[in-house]
Amino acid sequence: MDIGPLIEAAGWWSSAVVFAMTTAETSAFLGKLVPGETAILLASAIAGRGDLNVLLPKALAVAGGVTGENLGYALGHCASVSS
Repeated sequence: MDIGPLIEAAGWWSSAVVFAMTTAETSAFLGKLVPGETAILLASAIAGRGDLNVLLPKALAVAGGVTGENLGYALGHCASVSS
C-alpha cells in the first residue's frame, strides 16, 4: 500500500484525525478497535516531512488521551452511581 498520496494530501484534517483517534483509543470500550498509536505515528511521519507542524500532533495526542481517559472515567462513574 502506497501512503505517499495520503501524506501529500495531509492538511487540517490530519490533526483532527489524531485527536479523534487518540480520544477513541483511550476511552472505554473502543481501545481495542481504534488504532490511535498508528494515527500518531502517521502524523509524526507527516510532520517529519515538513507538511505538518511538529508540535501540533504532540499536543493533540496528549489532549486526546486526556479527553478519552476522562470520558471513560465519567462513563464508569455514572454507571456506578446509577446502579
